[in-house]
Amino acid sequence: VNNFVARALAVPRLRPEELTQVCGGAAQDEQVKVVLGPHHGLGLAGLLPDGSGGWVAMPGEGGHSDLSWTHERERAVIEVLRGGGAHTSREAALSLNGLATVWAALGRIDGVGGDDLDVERVIGRARAGEPRAAEAVRLCLGWLAAMASDAALIMGARGGIYLTGALLERLGDLFDAEAFTARYRDKGRLSGYVAEIPVFRAEAADMEMIGLATLFE
Repeated sequence: VNNFVARALAVPRLRPEELTQVCGGAAQDEQVKVVLGPHHGLGLAGLLPDGSGGWVAMPGEGGHSDLSWTHERERAVIEVLRGGGAHTSREAALSLNGLATVWAALGRIDGVGGDDLDVERVIGRARAGEPRAAEAVRLCLGWLAAMASDAALIMGARGGIYLTGALLERLGDLFDAEAFTARYRDKGRLSGYVAEIPVFRAEAADMEMIGLATLFE
């Protein structure tokens, strides 16, 4: 049982006050849920109804899917992250280390010198209003929104998308729900379909322990 399978198993046990809805409609009962988020890597797990009132968690490796771009700034960052290779995974940008990596990539693109920073210092600079750090946060949250809507389509996740992970916990109120929603819904002719699927921030403490406890009941 990996950490995001455990987090997925916790979702049906969360109290209403432990969930903050970001966008979308109402979660449908007995429908697939997806749990994802930037942690030490980029975690992803599905939660499927078992037909008897319970749930089955399904692990995934979606964090290693391709990181793609929709505008020139994203393309430039991805080129730096590739380092001459042909593939960059989503977790290269969407993880604790990924945010710092994106910050460093922006510095290379703009010809700005200086030491590399860890994630805590990048977040601190973003909170203080530094444009480069704030842009790194915006880019990462945009890519997270794009992955959330991809997962919603791939899994038909009418039970909702649940965001969790250490990076989101550290970002706190730097999470721009309006910008996230705009990117999440940007799915062409299926934008309406995705817009109905709710996205929640799961903010419970010890989600992994809550989920693991369900295995012993």
